[in-house]
Amino acid sequence: MVGPSLAAIAAISYLLASDRSTSSTSTPSTSSTPRVKSTASKLLESVRERYVRLNSAPVRLRYTDHVTFSFEGDTSALDLKAAAATSTSMAMNSNSLHGLSDHEEIFRAVSQTHNCSKPIAIYFPGLDGQGISASQQFGDLSEKFELWRMTIDGSDRSSFTELTNTACKFLDELIVSNEEKREVLVIGESFGGVLAPSVVLRKQDLVNGLVLVNPATSFDDTQWSTVGPFLTTMQYLKNGNNDDGSNDFPTPYSVLGGLALALTVPDLTQVQQIVGMFTNVTVSSVDEARETLSALNDGFGVLEERLPPSTLLHRLSQWLPVGSMFVNSRLEKLKTPTLVVAGTDDNMLPTEKEVERLASILPNCTSKKIAGSGHFVLDNRVNLTQLILDSPINPFPRKKYDPILDWEVPSPEVIQEAIENQVKIQRTLVSPVFISTLNDGKRRKGLSAVPGKENRPLLFVANHQFGGLDLGLIISGLLEERDLPVRGLGHPVIFDGMGGGNGSPFAGGAPPNGATRPSLFETFGAVRVTPKNYYRLMQTGQAALLFPGGVREVFHGKNEAYQLMWPKKTE
Repeated sequence: MVGPSLAAIAAISYLLASDRSTSSTSTPSTSSTPRVKSTASKLLESVRERYVRLNSAPVRLRYTDHVTFSFEGDTSALDLKAAAATSTSMAMNSNSLHGLSDHEEIFRAVSQTHNCSKPIAIYFPGLDGQGISASQQFGDLSEKFELWRMTIDGSDRSSFTELTNTACKFLDELIVSNEEKREVLVIGESFGGVLAPSVVLRKQDLVNGLVLVNPATSFDDTQWSTVGPFLTTMQYLKNGNNDDGSNDFPTPYSVLGGLALALTVPDLTQVQQIVGMFTNVTVSSVDEARETLSALNDGFGVLEERLPPSTLLHRLSQWLPVGSMFVNSRLEKLKTPTLVVAGTDDNMLPTEKEVERLASILPNCTSKKIAGSGHFVLDNRVNLTQLILDSPINPFPRKKYDPILDWEVPSPEVIQEAIENQVKIQRTLVSPVFISTLNDGKRRKGLSAVPGKENRPLLFVANHQFGGLDLGLIISGLLEERDLPVRGLGHPVIFDGMGGGNGSPFAGGAPPNGATRPSLFETFGAVRVTPKNYYRLMQTGQAALLFPGGVREVFHGKNEAYQLMWPKKTE
């Protein structure tokens, strides 16, 4: 029992324990002896504290008896009038408002806290209805966006259509108050990744970008429609109560549910950190042992507190299957630019396969796979705000990409991956040999005599071997031996007619700001061969690689090997 209980606590609280900005506070004991706090107890306490904070946002607008939308930004700049309107609005149901509602007044007051300078982002949570798995991201998101978070309490029994209607109503009211026509992004995680596209499909004229994080659109390809209802039947197996109504043991539902979470939520890195939390823990007193056992028992109860069996059954049977069927049947109609963030080690959903499916169906989709991450992909290893800013759905104005001045050398990891996956195969096939010459005419094997980074223009002139496969060999060799990035001057056909040159790892690509479809040509510095580009590369002190023979030399005849075919006129 102890093993699964630790896992249940840790699976739910991992994100909070790893959040360095969060520290658990101890509740004063009424006893004269200080209360002992075990590791398990502190983790459990941090989980409950985070839920309290999520549910105590100063600005919360109620749209039904069970659904609210909270502003997640800094409210210190709200004036007293807006604050008074907020408290009034929080107590009112949106359906009872008319004319210029309190909601609209609050929307305007919130926008004034940042002088209407921020785009709007709306976050839809997973099945827990709170968004605790993304809570580490809210700080950064609220710095760049006017961030609103949907909350659904455990008593909600609305249909998926009714839930979508509520979200659309909030979006409509928010947009009406958006007089500056700021851009709007919708973010959905897990179940929220089903609800978000359902809303956007109805409001594509209002939404500028969609972010799906480990979306549950693959629900039909899982066993959760069977396993989930089975788990909920455990609610009927109750333990006997003590005289005071308490239980000494967790319920079967909380044990099996906690075990299911422990097996499917954390990825390998998270499991290793979880194990590290407990490996070196020692119990030094009877009080600490009692505290640990109590926390282990309570840890199972976190699941039952936040996602009771009846709530889980309703959401698994009424929301996920209906929502995924509705959204999947209309994906090709979803024209809104979309970013899909996917953990490759998601054990709860087949996300790695799903992201490929979505990218192939959605008309305007960019995907970002997070290697090694699981279902809780939004932990402290990931910055969702930066992923958005680096993607095509970035709502902030940005200057036009200049391939001469704005290009950056790929990271050592990207270079090494390209060499390992593709260049090494070419090296095995053709066994290239490099020879360089010193100033005194002596030759050396390798590239040691080639000038390095000296902040001066450098031009390499070469002839193509058949097929043009030599480009990757030359550029990778210069990077490895001389740490010298060289800008290939490529024929326009590579950029326009061959999909960006995906064949060679050092001959294909797109600008790093994600403005066009990414490939590896421009990623490794290639630019179109034009007199202006050549001049600018030399003017800015960069190294360039020029193949005057061009396409004619790439496809030379059988008896033309090693011949220079440099044209007198440009192609």
